[in-house]
Amino acid sequence: MPKLSDYSIVLPKADLSPECWEKNISSAPEAEKLLVQRWYLILKELAKIEDFTATPERMAWMAMWQTAKATWRATQVACEGDSSFLTEMLSRSLTEAFLRSETIVYPFSIQPDPPTAATESAVTDRLRAYTAWCLWNDRLYLQEFGDGRTMRNNYDASLARNIVNDENFLKGFKVFFGETVPLVTDQEQLDENRRQANYEINTAASLISDFLEDESLSGWVAKLHQLEKEYGNAIPFPALFPESQFDKGVKRRLYQIGHRHHYHRYMKQSALLHHSTLMNWFSVAPKEMQMHFGIPRSDDHEASICYHAVHTQLLFLLMLFPRAWGRTTSEQ
Repeated sequence: MPKLSDYSIVLPKADLSPECWEKNISSAPEAEKLLVQRWYLILKELAKIEDFTATPERMAWMAMWQTAKATWRATQVACEGDSSFLTEMLSRSLTEAFLRSETIVYPFSIQPDPPTAATESAVTDRLRAYTAWCLWNDRLYLQEFGDGRTMRNNYDASLARNIVNDENFLKGFKVFFGETVPLVTDQEQLDENRRQANYEINTAASLISDFLEDESLSGWVAKLHQLEKEYGNAIPFPALFPESQFDKGVKRRLYQIGHRHHYHRYMKQSALLHHSTLMNWFSVAPKEMQMHFGIPRSDDHEASICYHAVHTQLLFLLMLFPRAWGRTTSEQ
C-alpha cells in the first residue's frame, strides 16, 4: 500500500540570485512589491531544505502556498482585464483561505509568547487535519464523478444522436454552441471512454484512501467520519476543532477573531457569487437605472484588498514554515 512518505515533493526551479530578485522587486508594481519580497523569502527558506519527503503537514503547507500564488496571478489578470467582478470573487476566496489559515494557527493566539512545544505540536497537527480534510473532499468528488448516474449521462451516445437526427434541434444547437462542438454518436467509443475514466477515478480514489491511512491522520479521519453524520458531505473545516463557531456563521467567527467589520464585504461577495443582487449591477441616477456589464471600477480598491489578503496568506506561510518543514524558528 503506497504511503505519502513514499513520495517526494518536486518544486519548480527558480533563480534565487539576489540580482534577479532585486530586479523583480524593483520592477514590480507598487501594490505587489511586498508580495514579491515575501515570495523570495519563502523560496530562500525552501532552498535550505534537503529532505523533500512528502508528509501530511508539508502537503497542507504546499496546498496553501499554491492557492496564494494562483490567487495572486488571478488578481493580476483581473486588473489587466479591468474586472472588478473577478476581484470580488477572488476576495471572497481569500476570505475563506484566511479563515482556514487562522483556524490552523489558532493555538498560537491563546498561548503566551514564545509558544510552548505543546502549542507548536498542536499547530503542526492542524496542518495534518487540513490535509485529511482536503483528501476527504477529493475522494468525495471522485465518488460523485464515478457515480453510475453521472457516468451514464456523461457517456450516453443517445443524447448526441437525438441532436444529430433532428435537423431543427441540430441547427439550434449550432446557434448556441458553434459549428465545432464535437458530438460523439458512437456508443462503443463512449463505452471505452467510460471504462478509461472509471479506471482513472478508481485509481485516484484508491490512492487517496491509502494516503488517509497515514498514522498521523487517523484521529482526524475518525473525526471526519463522526462529523459526516451531522454534516453529510459538506463538513466545514473549522468544525474539526473545539473552538469552532461555524454553526453560528461566518459573521460570528469574524467577530470572534476581531474582524467583524469585514463581514459586509463577505455579504456583497456572496450576493454576487449566488446571483442574489440587483443593485450591484446598476448605477442609479435621477429617473435612470444605468446598467453596466460587470462592476465598473473607479479605482484599484478591490485589487488592493486582494493583494493585501495574499500578503497575509504569505505571512501565514512563513509562520507555518518551521511547523511544516521541521525547522525551528531560530534556524530561520
